[in-house]
Amino acid sequence: MSQDITKKNGGAGDIKVEKPDKPEKPEKTSLSSSLLGPGGEKPTEEQVEKLEEKLESAQGDQKNLFLIIFQVGLFSTFGSLINNVSRTR
Repeated sequence: MSQDITKKNGGAGDIKVEKPDKPEKPEKTSLSSSLLGPGGEKPTEEQVEKLEEKLESAQGDQKNLFLIIFQVGLFSTFGSLINNVSRTR
């Protein structure tokens, strides 16, 4: 819904300007509220342990992926350098 604003136009009549509403901001959820179950209860110790294991696994996967990407970039860079050196000889 927008708001109508009336502006004075120096005696030549009023001008109506439509001012759009501000877009709604997404609802913020805190980490603690996202960990609560559907009924708002706290997670059990077992659920917390499972989440911690998933986090550790995801961090390990992320580290491995970084190393793979880094190695591919490193090998392609050195491969280009070796090719350039061998062409100049």
